[in-house]
Amino acid sequence: MQSALNPFVICKAAAGSGKTFTLVKEYLKLAMTVDGNRWSVVGGRWSDDFRRRLRSQFRGILAITFTNKAAGEMKSRVLDSLAQIASHGTDATLSPMGGALLKALNEQPCYASNPLTENELMDMAAEVHSAVLHQYSDLSVCTIDSFMHRIVRTFAHDLNRPVDFEVMIDQDEMVAQAVEGLMALVGTPGNEELTTLVQAFADSRMEEEKSYRVEGELASLAAQLFKEGTEPYVAALSKLTLSDFADIHRSLTADNRRFEQQVRACGEAMMELLEQVGASDGRLYVFCGHDELYDDKPGYEGKYGFNLTEWLCYSTADMKTWTSHGPVLKPADFAWMEAGGIRPAGIASLEGGKDSILENTDLLFNTVPVRLITRPVLARLKDG
Repeated sequence: MQSALNPFVICKAAAGSGKTFTLVKEYLKLAMTVDGNRWSVVGGRWSDDFRRRLRSQFRGILAITFTNKAAGEMKSRVLDSLAQIASHGTDATLSPMGGALLKALNEQPCYASNPLTENELMDMAAEVHSAVLHQYSDLSVCTIDSFMHRIVRTFAHDLNRPVDFEVMIDQDEMVAQAVEGLMALVGTPGNEELTTLVQAFADSRMEEEKSYRVEGELASLAAQLFKEGTEPYVAALSKLTLSDFADIHRSLTADNRRFEQQVRACGEAMMELLEQVGASDGRLYVFCGHDELYDDKPGYEGKYGFNLTEWLCYSTADMKTWTSHGPVLKPADFAWMEAGGIRPAGIASLEGGKDSILENTDLLFNTVPVRLITRPVLARLKDG
């Protein structure tokens, strides 16, 4: 809010505490504060100048909201309050705004020496209400978007914009037009780098057995620009050239290929291992550790952790029906572990090369042993 005495008025309150009532009161106070003598020399009537300025005062007030709904509510509340005051004055029931507005107006310097009466307030409200209805387009309560649109249209020539420009608010349509404009540059003189980059992108998609048409993927990527928190990333990307993007693409492609080769090699090694131990019967075997807390173990009071007591096995051929094979391993199967499954301190060797150790001291106090399942064990599982 802006006035002669108080350039800024900040209203901070919780939801439902009356912020809109306060904003409407401030708006009406500005609309009905007219400096100078309001009385004519004779007749005890308002002067023509006072009446003219009273009817046009609201045209110099701008109220900005964030949503169209809020703007509509503000306009409605302004007109309703003026109509109520004009009819019922300061009646607290029929005109809740009247008493608060009269008090606020009489605190203004222009009315302090000659306070307004309730009847004057009613007459002033009727005048302003009539003026707003007759010049409704001048009631400037709008969203910040529409306000900026009005400014840009007014200064379109200075901003090198066409006077008949249109505002596009459909995100999908904006993205579609941007992608269409980008693709129109592909293959044209002077855009060789862009053409090479788009062609490389299309080639990589075909290598992945996807469509060579990249428009949909570009549109999906462009949609990310409208999400919150992307500003710093967009700013960083804007500093890169098309050559930089090409270099990044080559580097990422090489990394992906190396990773794929490593995964493929691991898969082949695993298949060989499964073949060696006889686990190629078309069933999936899942081995789960059965853990118990340390709390009830003598000598380990006060320690927090889990103790592996046995390993259970489940298998399936269709990922729907599972067969339980019960315990298949226990700590006693590992000569270097204590009977209760607790790892003794200082163990660092393997038992005859038959077992492997996966140790993660950040998660457990125990060492987790992993044993290769041999043909006799699998044969027992299949039979049982």
